[in-house]
Amino acid sequence: MLFGHTHSDEFFFFTDPSSTVLSFQLISPALSPIFGNNPAFRYFYFNNTENFLSSYDQYMLDLFLANKIGQATWELEYSFPQDYEFSGSISTEMMIQFYRDLQTSWRIFGSWANRRAVQGFEQKFKILCSFNTQNLFLYNQCFQNEI
Repeated sequence: MLFGHTHSDEFFFFTDPSSTVLSFQLISPALSPIFGNNPAFRYFYFNNTENFLSSYDQYMLDLFLANKIGQATWELEYSFPQDYEFSGSISTEMMIQFYRDLQTSWRIFGSWANRRAVQGFEQKFKILCSFNTQNLFLYNQCFQNEI
């Protein structure tokens, strides 16, 4: 099932009373940036012959960069499931395995966590400046120099 609304890249499982996973929902980030996220949308690929969702591409617009250079460009953020080293249809079984991989692989979790909030260059600069400054004045000065 496909959903939106949370303004972040998420998924959830539907379970029965015994916690057996029955299905899943994919939640797409929003076009609206009102919660600090960059706008994003997904382009889904559906196999009409065999009736399954095969993959999707997620695109994002880095508002900070667009305002800095004066041009808005939608960029491919990632492709699912390919960027997470899966193949085949996006199924309940695949999503369960993806969840297990998030639990056991720091590389996969880090990649997903980095994309979850659909952040761009501004967030990168804020993080890098926080590593190198000891107070708010220096932080703000660093951030202004980065942009």
